[in-house]
Amino acid sequence: MTTNTKAGFKTMQDIALVNILSALLIVVIAFFQDSLVRILIGLPFILLFTGYTLICALFPRKGDLDNFERLALSMGLSIAVTSLIGLALNYTAFGITLYSVAYSLFLFMLLMSAVAVYRRRTISHGNAFAPLSLMTISGCFERAKTDFIKSDEENRLFKIIAIVAFAFIISALTLIVKTPSANGYELSIYGAYPLYVWVFIICSIFMGQIILIRSALGKNDNFWIIGFLAIITTNTILLFIPFIRGYAIYGRGDVLTHIGYINDIFRTASIGTTNFYPLDHILAASLSYVTGISVERVVNIIPPLFSLFYILSIYLLAQQLFKRKGEVLFVLAFTSILLFGNGNFIFAPSVQSFFLLPFVLYLYFKSRTSRTPLEFGILLIISLFLIVFFHPMTTLFLILIFLILEFYLLTYKSIDKNQRIEPPKLQNRAAFNIILISFITFFTWSFSFAAITNSFRGVINWLRYEIGRTEAETYTELIARIQPDLFDLIQVIVNTYGQIIILGVLTLILTIYIYTIWRRHADEQQLNFYHVFFCIMSIIFGVLSIIFFFNDFIIGFGRVSKYSFFFASVFVALSFYFSLTRSKYSINKKRFIALSLCAVLILLVCLSTFNLYYSPLIRLPNQQVSEAELDGMTWFFDSRNEEMLIQELGITQKRFHDAIFGRTIPSKNVRYGKTTRP
Repeated sequence: MTTNTKAGFKTMQDIALVNILSALLIVVIAFFQDSLVRILIGLPFILLFTGYTLICALFPRKGDLDNFERLALSMGLSIAVTSLIGLALNYTAFGITLYSVAYSLFLFMLLMSAVAVYRRRTISHGNAFAPLSLMTISGCFERAKTDFIKSDEENRLFKIIAIVAFAFIISALTLIVKTPSANGYELSIYGAYPLYVWVFIICSIFMGQIILIRSALGKNDNFWIIGFLAIITTNTILLFIPFIRGYAIYGRGDVLTHIGYINDIFRTASIGTTNFYPLDHILAASLSYVTGISVERVVNIIPPLFSLFYILSIYLLAQQLFKRKGEVLFVLAFTSILLFGNGNFIFAPSVQSFFLLPFVLYLYFKSRTSRTPLEFGILLIISLFLIVFFHPMTTLFLILIFLILEFYLLTYKSIDKNQRIEPPKLQNRAAFNIILISFITFFTWSFSFAAITNSFRGVINWLRYEIGRTEAETYTELIARIQPDLFDLIQVIVNTYGQIIILGVLTLILTIYIYTIWRRHADEQQLNFYHVFFCIMSIIFGVLSIIFFFNDFIIGFGRVSKYSFFFASVFVALSFYFSLTRSKYSINKKRFIALSLCAVLILLVCLSTFNLYYSPLIRLPNQQVSEAELDGMTWFFDSRNEEMLIQELGITQKRFHDAIFGRTIPSKNVRYGKTTRP
């Protein structure tokens, strides 16, 4: 074998490995369906491999993307490719079945691999992306030793903090795993573990944030990765506690109906004619098909994965928008908190599509700044299609964001005549075409659904999720009925909406602060263009959240407030960084800001941890669905007299009928949403 041939093979090792593992999975699915290998390979097959081969085909040079970008893009595009291929199969004679999904994804990977091999061969071996050609265990250890183990006096304290953080993580995980699984329905997941487990979790997250803040303000090294890893690991434990507790399903109401849609795909190999947001269901069905994991388990896995991907995407977006490493790390410290409460676990297309928002924005900005605009333009269009079919309402919010950004780009120079805002490096690459594509895709899909149901009102009802009352009316009636004392009322408000209150108040204060600096020109440091943009978006979505809280429009308050969370968390992080790096501030003032920052972070972590799950702390019942409920309702529906109307006395029978039999199976004499007296 010649030297060139050996070098050529080394540059293809990663592609060869991915295809060999994928081929092995196909064999396992065909002949050994109960093998553990099916799960071990099936998960990366769905969640990583398809996107990885696409990225290899589009970006063959090692300088095109850094390693983290490749990993995050591979994950995001695997979700997109798997879902969209499943949607395409729906309109073929093959349908959405185990073998059609597995073979289609494998063929896609082979095609992308062939393109990647060809493109790598057209460039020099030194420039080609070949992660396995130079990677050795000793080399990885040496790099880790250089970046993290070798110490100086400045790092010693933070290494002790890192060690303590991971000691807390290991202790918490050990206690969680050793605690017996839930034996039936439990009132609160927080009561399943001792208080010190939650203290360990909170401390490990906060210590990770401290390491991020130190790295942002200190010397330029990679020690921040340790802090980020501590946060991600702790978040992963938090997000998968229902899975570890052995919950049959986490999530009632809409979640059970979504399981029904997935079961319809299993039963009919199609999405049917009433599934308005099919991609979440197709993704779940594909993951269940390929891995053999039950659909109930899959709906406990997918939401946490999207929540974690949201954090990774935030890092991509921040790295793209902010040129200072400190800004990126401050943003990461705030946005890695699980701010969205129960939404982090609930299988709901509106939530999963929202968690793709930073990923789409990253592709949007990258397509306007990259040296490879065509490739990123392709990925952006794929992601826009993905969002529409995940949940169309998210597309409308994206269009609003794009329009505000373009208006800001057109007007900011006339407002900022003294050039106190850093100009963005955005090229005008058919930005309005992206908005037009989003509009056309949204209305084409929406009106096709209306044509099927013969009623555009049906589209509105689906988008509304059958919301009938405003959030304000609901709470007003509840308070009038219960008549709690003032202390209990304040406690519930803080426990439930603590993050919103803190971020909202900080956004107002810091907006005034930033505006004052901009007006007085009291500082030589320019404001970042995107710092101002996130400020504007925080205010706009904050106002929209208030409007939707007191009014019953197409969508509810909770769906709008997520966007204000996103923009406000980034804006507040940037404002704290800006304040701490101002050269004109005295040491005492900077210490006060630093202490305020720590107080805000610890409050956000505590509140987000203790309102993550529904519990008596926020006066809401645990969303656990037990095996006993599923078994009991299955027996009931099999044994009942279908000629008799069922009384509604607690369990929402229609939702369980959806989950057990599918959404399209007729539910004769099954009530929905009406409580009846015995």
